[in-house]
Amino acid sequence: MDRAKSKRATVRQLFTKLVTKIESTIELPINERFTKVNKVESLFDLKNQLIEKIDELKKLDNEIEAIIDLNDLEGELIASDEYRKNGISCRTKIERCILLLEKVLNVIPRNETRNNNDSNILEPPERRVVNENNVIKLPRLNISIFSGNCSECLNFWNSFEVAIHKNDSLSKIEKFAYLKIYLRGTALAAVSGFSLTDQNYDSSIALIKERFGRSDLVISCHMNKLLMI
Repeated sequence: MDRAKSKRATVRQLFTKLVTKIESTIELPINERFTKVNKVESLFDLKNQLIEKIDELKKLDNEIEAIIDLNDLEGELIASDEYRKNGISCRTKIERCILLLEKVLNVIPRNETRNNNDSNILEPPERRVVNENNVIKLPRLNISIFSGNCSECLNFWNSFEVAIHKNDSLSKIEKFAYLKIYLRGTALAAVSGFSLTDQNYDSSIALIKERFGRSDLVISCHMNKLLMI
């Protein structure tokens, strides 16, 4: 139990630092170097980190509560509940800030889906606002969130290419931010180390195609699916 408590103490410290960073990011002003798109992307990343820390703390709390002395259980539950409430409050702040920014950008958030059966589909709107004087018209289509499954790469790229990649009204930095919004899992991990620059957008597209979109990989994925039937 001592080892679990020691680990939890470290995770709680990291959790507190993360909450502080999130609150600071929420308060950061928008300017030419830190655009609305930059802020949305940063908040999405921080939100994912927060969810991971909340889940990690929950597992450690459950582990400790299962073996702790009954006389100490009440204090344990009270302390754990404070961190839980802080996590919920912080996540609410992030989601509220993202929602406000997306109303300006007119971007569909990651966790907003059409229905329960299409939980990995995001539907871009017909209009996206890049700045006050530039309204972008995009076709109505669905862009699937791509998590690294080779058999889904072509479908993802075709829709992303039409809606984002070939849209001349978007800068490469904005396209890169949108790309990251639609990636998850190994696909997101592959480009997460790239900062938002024009050159890195080109490199990320090339990397995604090379790692997940090669014809031999796609054929192999389809063959594996057929063998599993």
